[in-house]
Amino acid sequence: TKLSEQTTILNKDVTSFLENVRATQTENFDALITWSDAISVGNEPLDEDHKKLVDTVNALYGAINSNEGKPAVIKAFEEMKAYTDYHFTREEKMMAESKYPEMEDHKEEHRDFIARLGVLYTDFNNGKDTSGRALLNFLGGWLTTHITFIDKKLSQHLTSN
Repeated sequence: TKLSEQTTILNKDVTSFLENVRATQTENFDALITWSDAISVGNEPLDEDHKKLVDTVNALYGAINSNEGKPAVIKAFEEMKAYTDYHFTREEKMMAESKYPEMEDHKEEHRDFIARLGVLYTDFNNGKDTSGRALLNFLGGWLTTHITFIDKKLSQHLTSN
């Protein structure tokens, strides 16, 4: 299907982008989020998605902290946003197929995240948050909290159904 083709293309693009980012990172790069078993939800497809999300957030962190300028930040943000959209769509499909009872609340979390992300990115782009700290703090905090608490509940539901 067309969605499957788009998913494959997006996955290849994100993987390629992350390989390029890793190749240009210096020894001084510290990740915003480090993947660990503590944030694993115990569901392989979700964990793989989450690892890629962490990688895209870390790529954005690297771009903001580099001397590469605004084009690098814009590209990193767009890659992170595209993968986030893909992941949320995939996760919401899993919820619908498994008749997840907390689906509407979970989807609301996703919508709120996208809205807040847009505001913070606009603030960064317009110079209100020149360091990108507000954007990065939000991303780091929201993603780890959402995975650890909200997505873990979904994973438990998927395992039992």
